[in-house]
Amino acid sequence: MKKIFELKEQQIKIIQQVMNEKPECNTEAAALRYIIESYDYEKSEAERITKIVLTSMEKILSERLDRLEYAVKETEKNSHILIDVINTILFKMNINHLVSPGAIEHDVITESKKIHEKSLRKKKQYKDNKREK
Repeated sequence: MKKIFELKEQQIKIIQQVMNEKPECNTEAAALRYIIESYDYEKSEAERITKIVLTSMEKILSERLDRLEYAVKETEKNSHILIDVINTILFKMNINHLVSPGAIEHDVITESKKIHEKSLRKKKQYKDNKREK
C-alpha cells in the first residue's frame, strides 16, 4: 500500500540514521518498517516486563501480608492470655494498686525483655542466613 506523508526534518534525519546503522534498512520504507516493528516490539516487551514485575510484587506483598496477619493474630491471642493470667494473679493475691513499669520495673519484666530480644536476634539471624543461600 502506498502512502504519502509529510515529515519534519528531524524525522527524516532519524530515518536516515536508521538506514546508516542498520544495513538491512537500505531504503526509507525499510527504515520506517524497522522503526514501527521496533516500537511494537519494545511496547510488547515493556508490557511483558511490567506484568512479570507486578506478578512478583503481588506475590511478595501477599506473602508479607499473610505473615503480618499471622503475627497480628498471634499477638492478639497472646495479649488476651496475658490479660487473663494477670487478672487471675491480681484477684488471687488481692492486689488493689498499680505500679507503672515507667516508674519502676520489676526484675521479672527486665529478664523477660532480655530473653525476648535474644529470641528476636536469633530469628533475624536465621532469616538473614536463609536469604544468603
